[in-house]
Amino acid sequence: MLPQTYTVPSVEYNYATPLHWITIFLIFSFTVIILFQATRIILHPEKCKMIKCRYLLLAILFLLFNTVNNLLPNTSFLPSIFIQHSIECALGMYVCIYAIWYLYTEFNITSRYKLFKVKYLFLTMTGCYFLLFILPYYFTESLQFAYKCFLIYPIVLSLAFVVSFFYTVKKYISYSRDFKLRTYLALSAVIFLSLLPILTWFHVFEPWIISITSISFFLISIMELDSYLYRLKNTYKLKPVKPLHPKFTDRENEIAHQIINEADYTVISKKMFIQKSTVRKHASNIFSKANCSNRDQFIKKFKR
Repeated sequence: MLPQTYTVPSVEYNYATPLHWITIFLIFSFTVIILFQATRIILHPEKCKMIKCRYLLLAILFLLFNTVNNLLPNTSFLPSIFIQHSIECALGMYVCIYAIWYLYTEFNITSRYKLFKVKYLFLTMTGCYFLLFILPYYFTESLQFAYKCFLIYPIVLSLAFVVSFFYTVKKYISYSRDFKLRTYLALSAVIFLSLLPILTWFHVFEPWIISITSISFFLISIMELDSYLYRLKNTYKLKPVKPLHPKFTDRENEIAHQIINEADYTVISKKMFIQKSTVRKHASNIFSKANCSNRDQFIKKFKR
């Protein structure tokens, strides 16, 4: 029998990113949270509007992060793969920066290090993005090479930031259970955010990268829920404490007791759900009524 030759017709495959079941679940969760938060803002616009809007924007960014990074690259949306990968990279970067700003605002944090201030994080990361990702990718057309150039700085920065953030917020751990829980949740959220450039460097399965990064949002959500429940339980309720001075109001008396216990103004503002500037004004009135020139003199006079 003579050998026979068979011709196999070539098959052309078009790449399209499938939606993983984890991604579908996350997108559904973010959508429900966004609708719920938007409804709260519409129905109760006068109550903590800025806090609600900050959280709403955070949820929207994570929804976009999950949706875009799972649908792209796909030529059905945009013909340019270069633009699609650039959007993916930029979105992941700015989601992390906004989440860090959100935590800074939540804890009233001002970083001692210039590099870790949100303004400089934004500027340095933007410069790094254009110089080390956009330009190498544009000239070499190699996504892998562009990521190798770009990711070194974010990886080093994220690891240093985790250490810096820990030393910045660790003072809250020694306070009440509520602050301890929120502090651990915030630190865990930062750790999961810092994993984004590391996992990308090692080419981990993309839905896993997005899911692991999204855990930070849910940790922040638990932190906000805990804060909301605490606020709900303690709203309009001042703890009965021993009057320190006949001229002190109930609010001033409670703040005075916390000052004597050497709690700083940030902790007092969080505990009483008022602005830090409001605590400072109350403290100024307290020192004036007690004939004390400063905090240390007041503590020495009333602490027993």
